[in-house]
Amino acid sequence: MQKKQRKEVSGPIRDKERTKKKLIATIGKILAEYSYSELTISRIATVSNLNPKLIYLYFGGLDQIIRAYLEDRGAATALSAKVALNILDHPNDIVAEDIAFFLEKQFAELIEDKEWQAILHWGLVTKNRYVKKLIDERNARIDAIADTFKKSKDPNLQYSESAAEMAIVAAGARFLSMRSKNEDTFLGLDMTDENDRERISRAIDKIITAEKNSPLH
Repeated sequence: MQKKQRKEVSGPIRDKERTKKKLIATIGKILAEYSYSELTISRIATVSNLNPKLIYLYFGGLDQIIRAYLEDRGAATALSAKVALNILDHPNDIVAEDIAFFLEKQFAELIEDKEWQAILHWGLVTKNRYVKKLIDERNARIDAIADTFKKSKDPNLQYSESAAEMAIVAAGARFLSMRSKNEDTFLGLDMTDENDRERISRAIDKIITAEKNSPLH
């Protein structure tokens, strides 16, 4: 008599990588829907519908799974990051329009990315070293772009206050994105409204590309 073939059973223990990805993704879901203060073992287990013991089994604990999530976020490459890399690869060729395009793309991504909004807020009110590392990496990219201004042949980027203008725009984009998470308005602007977001994009372009008359020496 032929033996009946044993059926493969799929589940958390047998599918370790899929379960780990689901748990890591749950961190992002909690950040997007609630806040970093809701990141507890019990909340992660409830939202993921998985046994909390799996968090300890696969990651070691709460700090370790949070670290895994943040490292995963750091490895993700958004469009604005690709634009930034292109600018850094061709510093002599950049013009003000390139910088405006980068800042507009970054603003658009921030507005849509509820997880990143929560991470930014997290970094402002706590001293989690992995959150700080992730934010510092993003800041370093902006710093590196500002350093290319001196190499550009575009007089609008050789303007003495170009880096300061970029800092104000980048910081303002972050602030507005964090306000949008709670659907708050600022100066009558609602970042959940497409028309208001477009107004901000036009303002970014105007600030960065407007003709300047005070070059660096």
